[in-house]
Amino acid sequence: MDVSPLEHIVRFGAAGSWNQGVGPNNDSFGKRQSEVNWMLMSETGQPGRRHRCEKCGKTYTWKQGLLDHVRFVCGKDPQFHCDFCNYKTHRKGNLNRHIFLLHKVPPCMKQ
Repeated sequence: MDVSPLEHIVRFGAAGSWNQGVGPNNDSFGKRQSEVNWMLMSETGQPGRRHRCEKCGKTYTWKQGLLDHVRFVCGKDPQFHCDFCNYKTHRKGNLNRHIFLLHKVPPCMKQ
């Protein structure tokens, strides 16, 4: 019996970064979560990016992505600055990655 991706997600869920569902025929086993989400959106007929920022027009697939963009990024100056160069960013994780990759300073060694 074949099961559509939408029906499979409804029955078995799609948690985590990898969908390890064990439905009939294992039709979603080993697929990335983003692939499963894409199948779900195409199955429901909804466009992939439907949440648009009213200020800048940037679009997001998920509402939370838009909310984070409005709260931290859109129309705001970057709040995280590198102590070693002039790099600036809106997100702390990007700054940590920058310092580790470019300046070779492990996260535990930062001040």
